[in-house]
Amino acid sequence: MDPRSQLCVTIESAEFAKPFQYFVTLQLDGDSEKRRTDVSAPVNNPVFSASTFYLPLPSGNVDMTQRLQFAAFVVTEREEDRKDFEKKGQARLLGECALDLGQLSSPLSSVQGAGVRQHLKFLRSQKDKEVTVGRFIVSLKLVSENVVPIDEKQAEFDIIHPLPTEDPSVDFKWRVRADIRSAVDVSLNRSTSTGLPSAYIEMGWSNYIQQRPPENELIYSVVVDNNRHPIWNQQLLLNNPPHVKGIDGFLWLSIRDKYIETPLDTFSVPLSAF
Repeated sequence: MDPRSQLCVTIESAEFAKPFQYFVTLQLDGDSEKRRTDVSAPVNNPVFSASTFYLPLPSGNVDMTQRLQFAAFVVTEREEDRKDFEKKGQARLLGECALDLGQLSSPLSSVQGAGVRQHLKFLRSQKDKEVTVGRFIVSLKLVSENVVPIDEKQAEFDIIHPLPTEDPSVDFKWRVRADIRSAVDVSLNRSTSTGLPSAYIEMGWSNYIQQRPPENELIYSVVVDNNRHPIWNQQLLLNNPPHVKGIDGFLWLSIRDKYIETPLDTFSVPLSAF
């Protein structure tokens, strides 16, 4: 088994008694991060745009005692332009489901790698008994962490891109080419009705590790709209700023959502490492 395995979880469908707006959360025992779908249209059989999630398995295998926790929420009286509807008490827990992964360890670890498909129920305790409040189908599969989901709608982003056009009049001292490939499970936002991010990469040079490059010296990737698993497959070419002659300072890269002011994640690399 590849020690870098992840558990790929896809919520294929769901069904509830009444037409409301719903979303589903999932969390693996031992994982501090809780994932969630987008908020559905007001229907009783919601289809979620953000429905596939990649959960890291530190041991590379499914732990026999691990459980995958699902929860269904119903959103009532939601305003489309409201950014903090959950904080205002508009999202109400409807039911929960705990899937014991130990019983699925053998089929998940099969050499065929076909995965498993489960028909599950959301349950809620009511008067000392558990009542079914919803049903859903989920598929699970072990994948290597270097497997990236491919969205057919992004076919225009070819695997190979030519270098960005270089101005021959520029007398550069150094330049850095970055291959921007893809991201997985980009955080949802509270700024759009679906919650789906529109992610892009920004890149620049800074003299200090804790100081963001000047706005006019940043370069950007394309924006992949409404996708938690963006595939850019793009090259960015950064020349040294005119006032920088030596190979020093730091290369800055940030992943951003165009609907959020602050970056989702940022890292810097000293140029001396190249």
